[in-house]
Amino acid sequence: MTVKVSTHIVTFVYFDYQRADPQPTRTFLASLLRQVIRQLWPNVPVACKQWLKKAMQSHSPNPADLEENFLSAVSQAEKCYIVVDALDESGSASERGELLTLLRRLAAIPSVRLCTTSRLGIADIQSALESAQKVIVEADREDLKICLSTMIDRSSSRHWIKDSDRDSTVEMVIQRSQGM
Repeated sequence: MTVKVSTHIVTFVYFDYQRADPQPTRTFLASLLRQVIRQLWPNVPVACKQWLKKAMQSHSPNPADLEENFLSAVSQAEKCYIVVDALDESGSASERGELLTLLRRLAAIPSVRLCTTSRLGIADIQSALESAQKVIVEADREDLKICLSTMIDRSSSRHWIKDSDRDSTVEMVIQRSQGM
């Protein structure tokens, strides 16, 4: 029998393109499980606490146990908000397959609210999350222009850019940013 805990959990993970992770699912689960456990510890079932203590001592928990305990923990919360930023930076498509399967499982839990960010056009992510609601977020061209111009003006290296080249440099950066 599962008892819902009257609490709201908020967790997040971001993937950094500079730190390519060959095991994104394990890293993802470990990070989120730590955050969930901190928020739920007084209400975590005894069996889960025992597993956690054992896993912490071994320093390499079994991935299946990690996933099972994580899904169990978030299922007990009234609401669990999970934000996954830069999903497209979580590794190659082959490394992401397991992670995308887990995200679909999480999205199927009624108490879980999942929000992911990613660049457009990544086939495996689009396919895995095709039924999810999408919001396209792009930087406004004028906002980028103001931001870049201000950064150049405030930079100690601004003498490297001639005033005559400043606007063309800003335009080139905006074009190459592709809305990011």
